[in-house]
Amino acid sequence: MAVPATIVQLRTAPVSPTLQSHLLAAERAARDDSSKSLTWIVSAISTASKTIAARLRTAGIDGNLGAVGQINVQGESQQALDVIANEVLIRELQSRDGVVVLGSEENDELLVVEDAESSGGRYAVLFDPLDGSSNLDVGGSVGTIFSITKSFPAVSGSSVRGVVRSLRAMYFTALRRSSCSRSGTGLICSFSTLR
Repeated sequence: MAVPATIVQLRTAPVSPTLQSHLLAAERAARDDSSKSLTWIVSAISTASKTIAARLRTAGIDGNLGAVGQINVQGESQQALDVIANEVLIRELQSRDGVVVLGSEENDELLVVEDAESSGGRYAVLFDPLDGSSNLDVGGSVGTIFSITKSFPAVSGSSVRGVVRSLRAMYFTALRRSSCSRSGTGLICSFSTLR
């Protein structure tokens, strides 16, 4: 004779949404291509931030602490991790639809993304790859600062205005993200832990 199975209800805490699940939901809800492009740009920033966090955790072992002997556009000594973070961000962002121009504190000139205008690119992404990098040797906190702006008119004479989103990734024992964007006449800010 068969014994009926007992149904067990699991009592687990609700899982907070990840940045990726939030971005996918935003893309599904987006009605135009510019919103979808912005979603992909923020996704690239998320991926790059996770890579930078991983590189920071192993910097001492990998020998990536200290200055590299160059000066950035702000007149600051470039740290090895400044250069690494800059390369990671450029690699991730230049491949995303919607990005026309990249501007970094570590580069003297704006980087114009090839074929971006012809593919409908409309955003400039400006960033400090590793804010506070001079604190790394003493274990201080660091982060990456981003500003996503509309790029007008053509790239050749690119001027940037109209901040669409500002983000900051802060690198601690857990990677955290804060994001603010305009909604009508207000400002919406969110804070989350990246997984």
